[in-house]
Amino acid sequence: MAGKTLIQQATSTNATAPAASTALAQKGAQSSTAILNGILDGEGYRKRFEEVLGKRAPQFVSSIISMVNNDSMLRKVVASAPQTIITSALQAAALDLPINPQLGMAYVVPFKNTVKGPDGKPIKDENGYNKTRDEATMIIGWKGIVQLAQRTGVYKFINVGVVYEGETVVDNRITGEIQIEGEKKSETPIGYFAYFQLLNGFEKARAWTREEMARHEEKNRKGKYMTQAWRDNFDAMALKTAIKDLLTKWGPLSIDYHTATPEMIKASESLQEALSNDEDAPIETEGVISEGAAPIVDPETGEIKAE
Repeated sequence: MAGKTLIQQATSTNATAPAASTALAQKGAQSSTAILNGILDGEGYRKRFEEVLGKRAPQFVSSIISMVNNDSMLRKVVASAPQTIITSALQAAALDLPINPQLGMAYVVPFKNTVKGPDGKPIKDENGYNKTRDEATMIIGWKGIVQLAQRTGVYKFINVGVVYEGETVVDNRITGEIQIEGEKKSETPIGYFAYFQLLNGFEKARAWTREEMARHEEKNRKGKYMTQAWRDNFDAMALKTAIKDLLTKWGPLSIDYHTATPEMIKASESLQEALSNDEDAPIETEGVISEGAAPIVDPETGEIKAE
C-alpha cells in the first residue's frame, strides 16, 4: 500500500462493499445494530479494526454501535449509507482517536450529500433539485488535534482557549508573545488564542478576535453558505481553526527519526495527515442532518426548499 496515507490504508476494503451495504440497508426489518454488524462481518471491516487497534478493537466497535443507537440522525444514515458510518469510524481508529462525542476528539457526523452520476455531475430529482443521500463523515475536533500533537513527544506545552468579554490580548509584535490582561466579565467570547512551546524552547502564540475568525471562515468556506458545524458550534470550530493554523504554520514538519520511537513517528504522521486533510464538511455537502423538518438550501440558487 505504498503511497497511501494512514487513513487510506485503514479504510481499504473490497470493491463490492457499497452494493452489499445498500442491500443490507434495504432490509427494513433489521435493526441498526444488525445492519452494522452485518457490514462489519460481511465486508471485512471487523478485521480491519483488529489490525488497526489490536485488543482494543472490540471496545471501539461497541462504541460505534452505542453511538448510532444514541443518535437518531445517524440511524437515518444506517437506512441509506451505513457503510459510511463504518469507514468514518475506521478513519478515527487509524488516528487512534475515540469517537465518543463527549470526549471531543473525533466525531462521526451525519450529512446530506449530493448524489452524483457516473459522469460526476449531480443527479436531479423530479423538481430539478440535487438528489441527496444521508451519509456520515469523520471530523476531528480541536481536542483530537491537541492529542495528536502531544503524542509526537516534541511539545512541552500546547494550549488553545477563549478570550472572554472584559479580557484584552496584548501582542508583542517583536517577540511574538501574547498576554491576556483584564478581568473576565461574562461568558461572552470575544476572541481565541493558541500557544505551544517545543522541548527545544521554541514557542509561538497567536490570538484572533471573533471578527477575524468570522472573516476567516467566510473566506475559506467551500460553498456560498456557512456550514451548520460553524453555525451551531462556532466556538469549537474557532478553537480548532486557531490550533490548526498555529501548528500548520509554525509547528515542526517532521521529527528526528533517529531518536523517535515508533509511536512518536506514527503520531507525527497522523498529526500531519490531520492538519493537511481534515475538512469541516465534504465539498458536496447539502448540510448537516438535524432534528425535525429543517429546510435545505439549494447550493446553486440559494432557494430554501422543504426536506
